[in-house]
Amino acid sequence: MKGVFSSTMFLSLLSFFITILILLKLIIIRITENSKTKLNLPPSPPKLPILGNLHQLGALPHRSLRELSLKYGDMMMLQLGQRKNPTLVVSSAEVAMEIMKKHDIVFSNRPQNTAAKILLYGCTDVGFGLYGEDWRRKRKICSIQLLNTKMVQSFGVIREEEVAELVNELREVSTSEAKYVNLSEMLLSTLNNIVCKCVLGRKYPGDGHSRVKGLARNVMVHLAAFSVGDYFPLLGWVDVLTGKIRKYQTAFEELDALFDEAIAQHLTGNPLKGFLEILLQHQVDHTKTKSKTNLKLPPSPPKLPLIGNLHQLGTLPHRSLRDLSLKYGEMMMLQLGQRQNPTLVVSSVEVAMEIIKTHDIVFSNRPQNTAAKTLLYECADVAFALYGESWRQKRKICVLELLSPKRVQSFHLIREEEVGKLVDKLREASSYGDGCYVNLSEMLMSTSSNIVSKCLLGQRCSRDGYSRMKELTRKVMVHLTAFTVRDYFPWLGWVDVLTGRVKEFRATFDAIDALFDEAIAQHLTGNAKKGFVDILLQFQQNNMLSFELTKNDLKALLMDMFVGGTDTVSVTLQWTISELLRNPNIMKKAQEEVRKVVGQKSNMEENDFSQMHYLKCIIKETLRLHLPATLLAPRETISSVKLKGYDIPAKTMVYINAWAIQRDPTFWENPEEFLPERFEDSEVDFKGQDFHFIPFGFGRRSCPGMNFGLANIEYVLASLLYWFDWKLPQSDTLNQDIDMSEVAGLVVSKKVPLLVKPIAFSF
Repeated sequence: MKGVFSSTMFLSLLSFFITILILLKLIIIRITENSKTKLNLPPSPPKLPILGNLHQLGALPHRSLRELSLKYGDMMMLQLGQRKNPTLVVSSAEVAMEIMKKHDIVFSNRPQNTAAKILLYGCTDVGFGLYGEDWRRKRKICSIQLLNTKMVQSFGVIREEEVAELVNELREVSTSEAKYVNLSEMLLSTLNNIVCKCVLGRKYPGDGHSRVKGLARNVMVHLAAFSVGDYFPLLGWVDVLTGKIRKYQTAFEELDALFDEAIAQHLTGNPLKGFLEILLQHQVDHTKTKSKTNLKLPPSPPKLPLIGNLHQLGTLPHRSLRDLSLKYGEMMMLQLGQRQNPTLVVSSVEVAMEIIKTHDIVFSNRPQNTAAKTLLYECADVAFALYGESWRQKRKICVLELLSPKRVQSFHLIREEEVGKLVDKLREASSYGDGCYVNLSEMLMSTSSNIVSKCLLGQRCSRDGYSRMKELTRKVMVHLTAFTVRDYFPWLGWVDVLTGRVKEFRATFDAIDALFDEAIAQHLTGNAKKGFVDILLQFQQNNMLSFELTKNDLKALLMDMFVGGTDTVSVTLQWTISELLRNPNIMKKAQEEVRKVVGQKSNMEENDFSQMHYLKCIIKETLRLHLPATLLAPRETISSVKLKGYDIPAKTMVYINAWAIQRDPTFWENPEEFLPERFEDSEVDFKGQDFHFIPFGFGRRSCPGMNFGLANIEYVLASLLYWFDWKLPQSDTLNQDIDMSEVAGLVVSKKVPLLVKPIAFSF
């Protein structure tokens, strides 16, 4: 009796705890939904709590939705249960035509439900496969090889034979005493036989026929069945307890066994060929990937329960992952927490080269974390946006209009003015006593922020209401790489709300969004100096684009440029000056070159930099040894793919450890040393063609702001070397070195600020 009571109490407490978690989750979802940026969404029928619009689908959804469309319009937005994303229902030819003609690729993906993932080999088919290179190849086989007109005609004999059998059965029944026949069942049997003979090369008489027909029917039923986990992700365990998952798995195993049997017969020779014979001829390795568990995945370090490999990332992931790669190889598969999909880490030139040359599109997506969705207008920017037509159009604007070499050169007066202010501050500091040092890290950050702000908005960060921009940009950089529980343990997303992390992201977003709104309003009224924002507004107002550039799109692009153009430049300059101070002979050689090229001119000119060859070598060597984004921005596979003989599943997050690649002794002599001379007689460049030197990334996802960043780095660095000599604090001089410790983030910066004494050079 006591045992029964204890079990009952345990189950009651467990149920209560689960209920509380569900209610908390629903409250949090409602709070976060209400805080989202207001979008112009299609009309929506009234929703019920928790269920949303599920109850309105009825037993015949096509009829129920037609009735709802008569009231709410040809486009309706539904909330089906607690699905993370909404559901759009289209009921008119006009909308369907616009989708097809203007947005076909955008609407080309498939949602994947529980049944489809189990029954269709992880959705590696054509019907439910994710849109991408892998799906296109498979569809091409279907269209050109299996279902072309000639092939369909070639199976005329099979149709003739099976329909003749049906006619004979019906003729026999017509002469018998039977009054009626079940034509539905007879048609199903005939079609089943036709398909079996066309696909597998044979039909299954007797019990075999019943088995095949039953399996096909089960699959159809299961694919459309209601699975609790598809609409209420927190309650996915209900499908296990009710036996639904077991049913799916049983049906899959039976159908899989039938396919194995058919494949074995064809491999040993079968007199009647079908689609299967053609597929076997196209199969590359003559093996069949039966399920996810049979994939040949890259090696993986040992995992801990729940957290997987998270603990192995350390405080400096690029270094930890390089050390792991020395043991587990150039490709490693990690499990980070309870993320649904694995993470691939690439640490070699060969693999990076295969990605760009063979599978660039497959690896062109971006994973989107909680911070990016909150801070970047639901990832409507270029850096974190999903790969697709919208992303291509926005990137095209950046490359051809905003960040082209000509546009970058046009902002030389801004660089000249802001660097002039920096030089004046340093000259003033140089007049103070020997014990006075400046925080060059902070000064470089301010200068970079002001240059970017004036180029984008026409105003400095340090003026009026824009003084917060530098602080906000820094917060965005920190937030984008902050550890968010939801990203690694999806069912614990409510923890981020309770700890205030989501609120912190939201507060930063609201502040910077208000600043952008203010800036845009000033530019619309003509009360501000020209900048990138005016170019974007011109495109928007004159309908000069093939897609609609919304206000949020515009602000997302501005955010990208603030984040990408500020810290990356200032951090690169900090590392450069630090290395030059550690290597005084290199600094002296660079100063001599700069002072010789510029001469006695009061200002540097843009064409001066083309003559500063050693300065460019120094910048290259800094970007090799201290590239800002050590792991580059993470990618995500659009579809499954074979890479170096390994199976990489769809939606795998991919890190390219560029830091490890750029220190690979196979390609770099003395890779840990700062040696600008290695580039003097070398054609190696960072434009994405030399895969052992990729500080700006490569392929479709390479950094579009490379020209802009380099122009700022060259101008600031040349000015610092031209106008000043530099001295370290006494403590660093005695130790004969500088603290080069790193701190991880969106960019890897110096842990200790760079304190130096500028000494004005006398010409």
